[in-house]
Amino acid sequence: MSGKFCFVTRLEWLKRLGDPGYEPGFDLKQFPMFFDARPGWIAQGKLPEQHIVYFCLGGSFKANLNGNVFTIRTGEMIWVQPGVKFEFFAAPRESAQIARFRLRLARRGEPPVRLREPFVHLVKTGVARAWVDQIRLHAKEGNVWILQARRAALAGFFATALDAGEQEKREPRQRVLSTGQLAVLEHFVEMRGTKACAPSDLAGHLQLAPGYFNRLFRATLGKSARAWLIERRIHAAAQQLVESNRRVSEVADEFGYGSLYFFSRQFRKVMGVSPRIFRQRAVDENLPRKL
Repeated sequence: MSGKFCFVTRLEWLKRLGDPGYEPGFDLKQFPMFFDARPGWIAQGKLPEQHIVYFCLGGSFKANLNGNVFTIRTGEMIWVQPGVKFEFFAAPRESAQIARFRLRLARRGEPPVRLREPFVHLVKTGVARAWVDQIRLHAKEGNVWILQARRAALAGFFATALDAGEQEKREPRQRVLSTGQLAVLEHFVEMRGTKACAPSDLAGHLQLAPGYFNRLFRATLGKSARAWLIERRIHAAAQQLVESNRRVSEVADEFGYGSLYFFSRQFRKVMGVSPRIFRQRAVDENLPRKL
């Protein structure tokens, strides 16, 4: 214990969170747990006695802590300690789905508990997602059973997230993506249909850091994840051109291309010809030959 705070290790934090003698003060009033962070969004301040946790459910956002700016991506969480100044924000063209909460942990008559490290950034913590729903379920005021369920949900969340972070350090680094991981990515992109997908979405789905994922992807397929995604979209668009009578501009719009020129340029780069020529050739090849 030291002055304003009782400093503990991560393991000691978990033990105190499960100790009935410590009260996990938890309040979501005027602080919605689930929300969408749009470009330009910013949250900043310093909580004197409360921890603040931001868990990224989708997309990405930035964190500025002690002058260090880094990105929090899908499946990652940032845990800021009491008394530490924070700033979270969404940069231009950046958005995120976030689950967040504030928490104060203390024994009656003693200073609040916090870690010695000012903040904890954990990656590959998507496995803790289920506990987020349990925390929200038991967030309301209630009887002793609700309070115990809330304590258990919070303990489960932190234990799962911290364990995932430790496993990330222990696991040997991959050199290429496995066949199973590639199959997962294929299914992920297929299920999104015409909705645009970024390399960071693929990395988040596999719970890998984006830079590390991009190196694995290039080592596996010999091309960047961005190039692969473009090829997938263009091939799907080409199929639409062949199977329907819709205008090229309509197909381009369906696949998220706001510019017909940009769509045609990418189409030519992937398929070797313009969308109109590709469609005409497909039609000609299906016509009966003249004797």
